[in-house]
Amino acid sequence: ARAVQPQAKRRSRIVRRSSTSAQSSTDRSVSGSRASSTSFISEDATIEDGVEIGPYCVIGPSVVIGSGTKLHGHNCILGNVTIGERNTFLNGATVGSEEDGG
Repeated sequence: ARAVQPQAKRRSRIVRRSSTSAQSSTDRSVSGSRASSTSFISEDATIEDGVEIGPYCVIGPSVVIGSGTKLHGHNCILGNVTIGERNTFLNGATVGSEEDGG
């Protein structure tokens, strides 16, 4: 039997995107966007200002989340997905798929 090795944790970041500049940080908060410490956000995801990401959410690469959007707990956003501004995703919502490049 082959032992399964745990994967190394990747650091996540929230990228602030506005019309004038872009910034990145290894913090879980940038310019009013907040993410639960139990969520995973790909380094390649773009999270705009004012986004709230609840507990146990997974945000894959190539995902863009518009300003003012709120993800409640246990959401999964994968693939080549762009979410506009001021949307709300209730508990357990899944958008996109790994087949789309997530």
